[in-house]
Amino acid sequence: MDGIALGTIIIDSDYNVVEYNQPVQKIIPNIAKNAKCYHALLGKDEPCSFCPVIRKQDCVALPESATESVLEITLPAGNKHHMLSFLINDQRHQPAINCLKYNLLGYCLNTPTASKPQEDHDLDRATGLYNMQAFLRHARKLLDDNPYDSFNLLISDIKNFQQITATYGEDKAQALLRGVAQLTQSCYSDGVVARYGVDQIVSLYKARSLDKQVQTVKYFKEFLQHTEIPNVIIKFGIYEDVDKGISVTHMCSKALLALNTIIHDFRRVFAKYDDNTSQKQLQAQKYEARFNKAIENEEFVIWYQPKYDTYTEKIVGAEALVRWQTEKGIISPGEFLPVFEADGLIEQLDKYVFRHVCAQQKKWQDAGRAMIPISVNVSRSSLFAHDIVENYKNIIDEYGLERKYVPIEITESVALENLKIKPIADAFTKAGFLLHMDDFGSGRSCLNGLNVLHFEAIKLDKSLIDFIGHKNGELVLSYTMALGKELGVQLVAEGVETASQMLFLKHKGCDIIQGFYYSKPLPADEFEAKLLEAKTTDIKENIKLVLADFAASPNSNSLYKHMPGGFFSYEAFGDERILSSNSYLWEMFGFDNEADFMDHVHGSFKGIVSPDELDAVEESIAQQIKDNHREMDFVKYHIVHKDGSKLPVVDYGHLAHQDNKDIFYVFLYEDKE
Repeated sequence: MDGIALGTIIIDSDYNVVEYNQPVQKIIPNIAKNAKCYHALLGKDEPCSFCPVIRKQDCVALPESATESVLEITLPAGNKHHMLSFLINDQRHQPAINCLKYNLLGYCLNTPTASKPQEDHDLDRATGLYNMQAFLRHARKLLDDNPYDSFNLLISDIKNFQQITATYGEDKAQALLRGVAQLTQSCYSDGVVARYGVDQIVSLYKARSLDKQVQTVKYFKEFLQHTEIPNVIIKFGIYEDVDKGISVTHMCSKALLALNTIIHDFRRVFAKYDDNTSQKQLQAQKYEARFNKAIENEEFVIWYQPKYDTYTEKIVGAEALVRWQTEKGIISPGEFLPVFEADGLIEQLDKYVFRHVCAQQKKWQDAGRAMIPISVNVSRSSLFAHDIVENYKNIIDEYGLERKYVPIEITESVALENLKIKPIADAFTKAGFLLHMDDFGSGRSCLNGLNVLHFEAIKLDKSLIDFIGHKNGELVLSYTMALGKELGVQLVAEGVETASQMLFLKHKGCDIIQGFYYSKPLPADEFEAKLLEAKTTDIKENIKLVLADFAASPNSNSLYKHMPGGFFSYEAFGDERILSSNSYLWEMFGFDNEADFMDHVHGSFKGIVSPDELDAVEESIAQQIKDNHREMDFVKYHIVHKDGSKLPVVDYGHLAHQDNKDIFYVFLYEDKE
């Protein structure tokens, strides 16, 4: 109690002061044990009308006029429940109030009120909860007595409980277990709670909203932040709306099955049972059973997705991606990687991929090929494996490769744990490896990770690339790229699929592009063939694709409004009236709005071209359209700025027939050559 900084009082169900700490004594010098709380604290002769001690609520706040908050927990006491309330004297400490309940659990569980009679064979002596035999009986009775209510069954598991016991001792481990048991009892006091196995607690309770489940996870998170044992993880498996026609044991099996799907998954703490859970678990077991044989037979094959320089459009690198080649065909990584990440086999697979990439690089090196970096992904589990840096150093040295040719990709989610992985990341860097942050922008962007960890490159996640075409999203992407430039890291865009995306990224200064626009992942031989081709893409073809895309859906595609470069459309004949334009075009003429721009050019393409060049430009466009069968034209000319100066530009145009009209779609940019 005295270790708690806030003034804290424990009051029993008879309104007696059971315990208090030193801060309370400073506030109320005359306080004494066994005194009535309403008299000791408020000078009253009767209990307060709002007193939570006599109310069956988990947490009750006093009226706004009061300066205290009261937290209440339910403690098992024989066949009854004893209500204890914690009085916090200052509402300003609300953040600490939320944690205080869990700080005091250990104290309360060691008081006589929390103990169970040893002769009661229904109780688990370690936790004070029901044992499983009693749980099965009482759970069935609860279900039978409430035929019209829906029930959920929840199993919680303390991960690595045996390791915790070995490291911190039996007493602290058991205290942790009792704390988990008590918190579960408090959260589901209207149901039946029991100890299930060595380190698990099971609860059967009336179905509640998802918000309540989320709240439960929040309570446990707060509780774990204030235990003596660091980094404790608790997982939950739930079977919702249980089938009352099956046995309670069967219900437990379903919840446990859901729990087992995430028991080794660091990203998830909550799993629900559904009809597919059993099938998924069975499939996972098959993958696990075949893993060693697949490694031995080299069924895991490495594919390579090229990375292209944004400006030269030449291949400057690749990412190694694993596929599982079986007799029945290829298993996608989305099926087997989550399984191996969950059960720890991913460490062996990561090392396998790294070795095979090194072997392939060695073959290309010996054949006199120009070497380019092939990055490999390293999972969270592998990063925390023993001697990973030393193991990877030994492998790459075995093949006589420079370490810059096999960069290490670390996902953004892992980089969020920057303080934990910093020693590992620093060791990789010191050993000469280059680090790339993968999936940047996929979740909580790890800005602090960029500060703490040294990355050579950040890979912009596809979710950011998909922002292109949406004004606000483009601002987010632009600021993200600007940040990368300021930090001096290389910018790699992954998941690029369209010419429009490519042009935007090129305009914003992205260094490297990876995605289906250029190439899908390829087997080693096909990747080598593409590498030897060294074929570049003509920008004219890129723009042609963009303009054709606009022409195909002019009403629904608003991408041109935000594309870098002047985009506009106009009627091909007659007055050549401008139909649409974007802000980049206005800015090229020195205007910040469409109205002033349209007034400047008289609302016509004829006003865009410098008057002394107009006839020659229109003649050239007409001839090219005739020769190219109405597909594409390319011209250079000058535009007249609002200040009278002339700016050289390049004009790419695409002619389309729409609504009984011939319409030109045009891309215009400054001719810096």
